[in-house]
Amino acid sequence: NFDVNGTAATLTGNTQVGVLPNRYGQVDVLVKFRLSSLTGQPRVGIVTHWRSSQNHFQIVYDNLFGGLALIRASNSSGSPGQDTLDIGAFSVTAGVDYWIRARVNAAVIQGRIWQDGNTEPGTWTAESRPDAAQTNAGPLLKGGKVGLLLDFGGSTTATFDSLEVVSYRFHGEVRSWPPRWDKAGVDVSMPIE
Repeated sequence: NFDVNGTAATLTGNTQVGVLPNRYGQVDVLVKFRLSSLTGQPRVGIVTHWRSSQNHFQIVYDNLFGGLALIRASNSSGSPGQDTLDIGAFSVTAGVDYWIRARVNAAVIQGRIWQDGNTEPGTWTAESRPDAAQTNAGPLLKGGKVGLLLDFGGSTTATFDSLEVVSYRFHGEVRSWPPRWDKAGVDVSMPIE
């Protein structure tokens, strides 16, 4: 039940996800949201590396935990489950706008949250460096879709009126030079495709 009306999108109820059609690997996502109420202990925010409802990461405000939570959903053991990777304390008020930024790459999942009108914090509210077991055999490397989530919402409506997704094609070190590149210590520039 993802409703787009003009420039705003809304999700209402339990376990509602709106996922963009493109797949992303390393990504920076920024979203502005507002909750109509805090009834039902709502969880609202961003999903990344979405491969299915049981294989993705959540960077969400979780009213039950009282902060920004980094969560991995997985069915790697044969049964659905969720692992909380980190929680950073933060509280929200119904009817007030907030921002969440999520940054995910092959080595780290980071999230920060702040009230609209305030300056974006320079530090991450929550951060996790998942090991191979937590990443479910590499979805951080394989990528997936990006979207918005409202879970445990009951009658709560989450309104999103700004969404920005920046995808990075490459981030990290080159471990060895390809044979056709100069190894003599001379700087060589070549586009990465």
